[in-house]
Amino acid sequence: ARDLLALASGKERVAPAAQRWCDDRLAQRLHFAAETVRDWSVALAGGDAARQSLPPNLDRRCLADWFDEANRSQALLRTTLRQDLLLAELLRRWRDGTAVQPAAAKR
Repeated sequence: ARDLLALASGKERVAPAAQRWCDDRLAQRLHFAAETVRDWSVALAGGDAARQSLPPNLDRRCLADWFDEANRSQALLRTTLRQDLLLAELLRRWRDGTAVQPAAAKR
C-alpha cells in the first residue's frame, strides 16, 4: 500500500519500486497489492475513502482495472516473461492512472 500511494503521489519512481518488489517476494507483494486495491475500491463504494487517506483522484473504474491487471500479472509470473518488465509496466500503469494532477491542470 505504501508503494502504491507513493507512486500515485509522485513521491516514488516506478523503477526503484519495481526493483524492490522483484528482489523480495514478488508474488506475495503483488497479491497483497491487488487485495489492497480491492479494499480501496470497497472503501470508495461505501464512501469511506477519506478515512483511509486515499488519493483524491482514485475512482472505482481505475481501481477495478488495475486489480484485474494485477491478477493477470500474477498468472504471468509463472511464465517465461521477464518479471521485472512485467512488474514495471504494471506499476507504470498504476502511476499513470492515479497520478495526482497539479491544481492548475484540473481546471
